[in-house]
Amino acid sequence: VGNHGSAFGLPKGRGRSPLNWSLVEGLDRFLLSLITLDPEPDAGGVVATRKFDVTVHDTIRTLYHKVTIAVEEMLLVELGALLRGEAEVRSQPGEPTYYPKRTPADGAIAWDDTVEDVHNLVRAVARPYPGAFTEPVDGETRVMVWEAVPFSDDLGIGTEPGEIVRAFDGGDFVVATADGTLLVTEWAAEGW
Repeated sequence: VGNHGSAFGLPKGRGRSPLNWSLVEGLDRFLLSLITLDPEPDAGGVVATRKFDVTVHDTIRTLYHKVTIAVEEMLLVELGALLRGEAEVRSQPGEPTYYPKRTPADGAIAWDDTVEDVHNLVRAVARPYPGAFTEPVDGETRVMVWEAVPFSDDLGIGTEPGEIVRAFDGGDFVVATADGTLLVTEWAAEGW
């Protein structure tokens, strides 16, 4: 028995990194299933499914906490029947869809995206993943962006996407996007 899921429920969202993709796509729920193992990726029969919310406050780390709780709760209910070979196993109805594999390069921030899209990327690839990053004009120093929050649609007007609107004491800084600004609250750059 394994687990897999997506915002749409299996067989939609088979493949790689469905939790990350749910954040990147700005989706608001996740349907996690206990499934039997099958030679095809994530194609096993469904033993149980548990829904949980994906909120604007979630990061990939908090989603893994939710997965832990959901798997434990489902196993508490289903484990006895599974061990006795009596679990009800349902096939996955409908046509499957697949998420592609994500790589560290997929963490590149496109500042000409919307605030929502940049924020969703940052929270989807935060620790324990390789992180979101940007490379300043010099192209030499990669800046890792670990936490950021939408800031304002009304400040930094006339600032080009990717341009720093304001830096504050303590290290926080505001960056312009295509439709507003994002406050970067945790970041790192080698040698800075």
